[in-house]
Amino acid sequence: MNHSVTRRSLLGAPLGLLAARRLPGAPSRAPVAVVKGDSRRENIREALRLIDSTTMRLSPTLFEWARFSADYGGVKLHLGGACPPAAFSADRGDPAARLPTYFAITPNKVNDITPAKAMPLEAGATYVMDRGYYDFGFWAKLDAAGCRFVTRLKQNSPTRLVRARRAKGAGILADRTVRLSRRLSSTRKNPYAKALREIVVARPEGEPLRLVSNDLKSPAEEIAGLYKSRWQIELFFKWIKQNLRIKRFYGTSENAVKTQIWTAVSVYVLIAIIKKRLHLDASLQTLLQILSVTVFEKLPLKQALTPGDWASQTVEPTNQLNLFEI
Repeated sequence: MNHSVTRRSLLGAPLGLLAARRLPGAPSRAPVAVVKGDSRRENIREALRLIDSTTMRLSPTLFEWARFSADYGGVKLHLGGACPPAAFSADRGDPAARLPTYFAITPNKVNDITPAKAMPLEAGATYVMDRGYYDFGFWAKLDAAGCRFVTRLKQNSPTRLVRARRAKGAGILADRTVRLSRRLSSTRKNPYAKALREIVVARPEGEPLRLVSNDLKSPAEEIAGLYKSRWQIELFFKWIKQNLRIKRFYGTSENAVKTQIWTAVSVYVLIAIIKKRLHLDASLQTLLQILSVTVFEKLPLKQALTPGDWASQTVEPTNQLNLFEI
């Protein structure tokens, strides 16, 4: 049998994950390895970390532990994604090239900010997030760790003008230095007391965006571009759901669901490491498909994943009779 026929005919087959077995103490939150360049280290000042979560809906009847309401249940995958500017430049159009650096799995009712506060921070990195992480204490923690952050400011958030800036750049309606209210209530002091950058950005549809950042030096257009990059993590969530098959679960216990999701994300990271270390041009989706049909073959990994003349690779003759060529 020709190996090229096997690979090409089954190339569209999805990667099948093994049924999640019950593992005592299976981790629900874990840091994930970050792939960095071998010859040149990623410039940490340019490191972009996208924070968001996605919900996987579950039946409240079968998954009672994940019940959110009488007719709705689910779990959340909280993720901090890396978007290196240079290490994966060949895959800028491939959402799978964005490596997760941290993830946590919680019931759907847990607020996004809760696992984010437990996330290890990287000094010098830029964290981009939506209003689900609207927490002045978390902002203060990011700033104290030497991180830059970009997020949205709520429309009803009062600010005090410190200095008006000239609005420069496409779509920039306003640029100013502001401070937040000193107190959150009569008994609570605002944990973020430093000056912030407020940038108002026009949108083709809907109200303008009020962005806020602790970066007081970079051009307003650059900060707006950082927030715009948030869509990449949405593409990543879509990619892993489509390619790693975590819409349906083999078990109904909390441990089984978390183990299957944890395994799926781990598989993705391992494939990304292989792609980086072997300098492969194929997309991660293609690599997953190839591995799904060659996982039991005694073939060097690089040979299996490197495009070549597979038509010339034939199985060595054996003494076993061929049922169809008697």
